[in-house]
Amino acid sequence: MDSDDPVAQIAAALGERYTAPVAQIRRLIERCGLAQVTTWLTRTQEIEAGEGMLRHNGKRRRTPGGTFFYLVKGEISEPEVRKYVFTPTGAPRRSRTTQPNEAVRSTAAPGERWEDRAAWLTTAELGKATTVKVTIIGKPGKPVERQGFTLVRMSHTPKLD
Repeated sequence: MDSDDPVAQIAAALGERYTAPVAQIRRLIERCGLAQVTTWLTRTQEIEAGEGMLRHNGKRRRTPGGTFFYLVKGEISEPEVRKYVFTPTGAPRRSRTTQPNEAVRSTAAPGERWEDRAAWLTTAELGKATTVKVTIIGKPGKPVERQGFTLVRMSHTPKLD
């Protein structure tokens, strides 16, 4: 990115390197103006110079970018601006579960089980993926290479607080 680009400067000040938050910053400038975005950045830097801002659970600090976007979301009240800035290309957002133990609805028909997935694969129509991006952090087991795919196993044990 160009060092004269205000989007790049704001993203660098917030420590944002990923494309999604950088694109949000660009959309913020388009809709709210550079002066307003700079005001939010200044307030973020003031908060960070102090004690910072805790996440909603009160256990960890927000990142500078997290603090910035929290401030922004709190001040943008127009639904069309919120949608434009925080929803990529205006697509509807997926809903998040509100309770951690809330059951996730299965899209499988009644009577279908995960153990029967091999049969599903033979009957399902084959689509085409043009791009796939998966981010997994950790140490995988030994990969198993097969024609057309690679299998890697990992397990996850949540941290104890």
